[in-house]
This record gives sequence, C-alpha cells and structure tokens, in this order.
Amino acid sequence: MNAKEILELLSKPWCTVYDIKAICNCGMNKAVTIRSELRKKLQSEGKLVANNLIPMTEFIKAFSIDIDYLEKMANRNK
Repeated sequence: MNAKEILELLSKPWCTVYDIKAICNCGMNKAVTIRSELRKKLQSEGKLVANNLIPMTEFIKAFSIDIDYLEKMANRNK
C-alpha cells in the first residue's frame, strides 16, 4: 500500500475493521483486537462510540500517524 492509498483511507470520517486491517497490514483477528482496544479506551474517556466504527481522528492519534509525511511521499511519487 502506498502513501496515496493510505491517505485515502485516513480521509474517511470513520475507521472500520477493514481499514485497520489495510493500514496496519495485519489480519482480521489483530484488526478486531485493535478496534476493541480503541473502543474501550474511548468509552473509558466517556465518549460514545458506534458499535463497529472508530473515529478516524482517534485512530490517527493512537498510532501517531504523520499525515504531513504521507502527503510529502504521495506528492513525491506523482
């Protein structure tokens, strides 16, 4: 997966287990575990979370994804 494809996934408002699987390059079980852990964390902070979705902003924060770097790489490969 290249930087442009990752940015397209990160531009969504909600993160699904399939997005986690693609971005983290992991299997379904690991993606479900990641989603569950993020969901528990958000609920412990008193936030309401949709059953199968995680806000993409929270996913980006949790994994410290550098959007600026991805944009530079995507523009570099044009």
